[in-house]
Amino acid sequence: MTMILGESLLRAFGSRNVTTVGAVLAGLLLFSFIGFIPVVGFLFGLVMSIVGWGVTLRTKFGTMDNWFQRKA
Repeated sequence: MTMILGESLLRAFGSRNVTTVGAVLAGLLLFSFIGFIPVVGFLFGLVMSIVGWGVTLRTKFGTMDNWFQRKA
């Protein structure tokens, strides 16, 4: 999510060659600035935390299951 927002931010400012590291850093900077807004920052952080946990659980983090096995 951080990379997507960072890449969008950099492209909005006219950058043509966006690297992965640059996009992640720009996304982290954007997340940090939004976090400083009193009420909106808290709600944004809460929602992003829930999204992060959902992604972690959805990707079967910490399991030994075969991720690429097709289910019949």
